[in-house]
Amino acid sequence: MPTSLPIFASNAFASLTGLQIIQAKRSQKIPNDIYPRLVGKWNGKCFESPGVGTFGGFYNLQKENVTEDIRKILREICQQIDNCEILLTLPPNHLARFYPQIQAEALVQLGAKILFHETNHAISIKEWSSAWLSRGNQKKLRQCRDNQLIFRQLSLAEMDELYEILRKNRENLGATVSMTLDQVRKSFLTFPEKYFAFGVYSGESMIAGAICLESAPENLYVYMWGDLLEFRHISPIVFLCDSLIRFAANNDFGFLDLGTSSTKGEIMPGVFRFKENLGAIAYEKTCLIICAQ
Repeated sequence: MPTSLPIFASNAFASLTGLQIIQAKRSQKIPNDIYPRLVGKWNGKCFESPGVGTFGGFYNLQKENVTEDIRKILREICQQIDNCEILLTLPPNHLARFYPQIQAEALVQLGAKILFHETNHAISIKEWSSAWLSRGNQKKLRQCRDNQLIFRQLSLAEMDELYEILRKNRENLGATVSMTLDQVRKSFLTFPEKYFAFGVYSGESMIAGAICLESAPENLYVYMWGDLLEFRHISPIVFLCDSLIRFAANNDFGFLDLGTSSTKGEIMPGVFRFKENLGAIAYEKTCLIICAQ
């Protein structure tokens, strides 16, 4: 089994899963976030990075030492697990601070095989304007404002109502919520500075909302959002997206990350089109496999 070490808030998904970190040997007295590391989860057969979430890979790399840092981490894995397969989904290319393209090139040099490229949509906060919305969504945004919808950040005490909206939204789409209400609460309590909840109101009624987290520095990831079916005719999600962009701009985020729009490299046309109509840009996210031996 690989060594289990504590994980810090640079990967907020950790609060859900008992994630494990493999990293080069170091003094325990030195702060964890200084050192290059691989985040993910050992499933008993292989190491998956991420163990949960939209991306994993190697953190705290120095641009000039990416290949050597990765080599050291793989060597450390070899000392713990013989012939360990590692499945990697690297950060999307808009997260340049993680050097995802350089990571991919270094891993291929070290013998990794590229499996496929996922598509991830994100909105650049500084560049985006409502003109980036499709014409239909521009009209819907005006309608939401005419209906005097209200957007505000929610407290943990309001999570039950938001969660029920998100649960119903998933149910209407033929899907299920991937986290229980208790898991959501635990996430907010474990990383209160990283998780955010928002609601959209028509009068006194919450009709839409979102759970977001800072999944990487300056990256506000929309983990889950949804609206009530009976209010979909006024398209509160468009208003919610516009409001999240404003929140992100006011809180020094660089991107609103709308997440993956493909499955194993295959585009999901409806999801892709929905995000493009919100003014999001598609970025690649490389998936690889490598055997540490």
